[in-house]
Amino acid sequence: MEAPPQSMPPGFAYDRLYVDAGAIIDGTGVSRWTLPEALPAADAYVLLFRVESAQTPPREVIPALLDALHAQIEAVKRQSTSPIWGMQIDFDCPTARLDEYAQWLAALRNALPEGCKLSITGLLTWYRGDGVRDLLAQVDEHIPQFYDLSSRDTKIAAPIDPAEWGLIFNTLAVPYRLGTATFGRLSKTVTENGKPHRYFLHAPAPLLFANPQTSIQKETDAPSGERHVQLTCDGEPYHAVIPSADVLTRARDACRTMGGWCDGVVLFRHPGEGETLVLSPQEIHAATAANATQPEPWLLETQDGGCASSLRCTDVFISPPDRFATSPQTITLTTSAPLAYTMPLIPNMPLPVAAAGPESIRVTVPPYLGLARIPVMRMFHRKDELTVTMNAPPPSPAQRALP
Repeated sequence: MEAPPQSMPPGFAYDRLYVDAGAIIDGTGVSRWTLPEALPAADAYVLLFRVESAQTPPREVIPALLDALHAQIEAVKRQSTSPIWGMQIDFDCPTARLDEYAQWLAALRNALPEGCKLSITGLLTWYRGDGVRDLLAQVDEHIPQFYDLSSRDTKIAAPIDPAEWGLIFNTLAVPYRLGTATFGRLSKTVTENGKPHRYFLHAPAPLLFANPQTSIQKETDAPSGERHVQLTCDGEPYHAVIPSADVLTRARDACRTMGGWCDGVVLFRHPGEGETLVLSPQEIHAATAANATQPEPWLLETQDGGCASSLRCTDVFISPPDRFATSPQTITLTTSAPLAYTMPLIPNMPLPVAAAGPESIRVTVPPYLGLARIPVMRMFHRKDELTVTMNAPPPSPAQRALP
């Protein structure tokens, strides 16, 4: 979880929120993170601690881990009256060491405060052998991770076959939730010493997709439901994974098909403020609605730009119905008076614009821009007040959410 997290839709809460609370560093020390000042609403919380090592932690670290757990429980209680379900250990344990991990979890579980349950994340490779059964005997819940199966692959989410995995997980007879990805990723490939290397970028994706030098080369849909876009900018290759609600709804459908011990779906992850390549709480809410979702209209927002000059200025923002539209979207803005000139609100993110008449401007929104609120332009005018209206294409037909 990034701080601060994105806001939640009114009245919406997760049934359980897994909060990144700290880490076991090199198997010997425990660090705990400063939690966001406003945790997203949830019916219950789980405090997650990551093991930052390929080695099973020693039992000697358990007292320090419990101290961190108690401190984070108090931090959550200061924010919310919702209960603490328990703690989760996130450890990419090598399959050959599952017996060591099982013994460590048994010691941890015996030391947990009364009523505190224990959850773990699980690599899919674990479930191909016998060692996972003894491991799961030590926990109250496991989260098989259907994402990031390989660091060498551009894919994030993995397809979930209910017929295959339901039999495996339900035979183990321990409650589980399917871990699925609701985030995307932007990467760049460069050649170093004659070999290609992939680097993951933290720069906002809108700056790349709005760049006039960007050209989309190829688009494909993965079996999981996520979309992959290969593009170039100034001749350099990039790759973008576009998050999709299809990944979520397919995971939910798989969960319901499996039945048995399947207890739900865990979404990785809740977005931080300003992130664009992660499904928002509003999008998750819409995707999990029980009945048909209605397409949202385009929205127009204007505000005084506060220019202290002989000209007045008005800032224009638009909100698209689909922030990951697969094709360019063209809108027309009409003003109540002539404009002196316009300029982009964000200098390095200019949208293509063209005159559509004496008091009209045609604006093109690039595909996959990812912004829920797009800063379009600042309009300079001589009139004290300026009215702006918008003519936009109709939103795509509503997709029916799974009941």
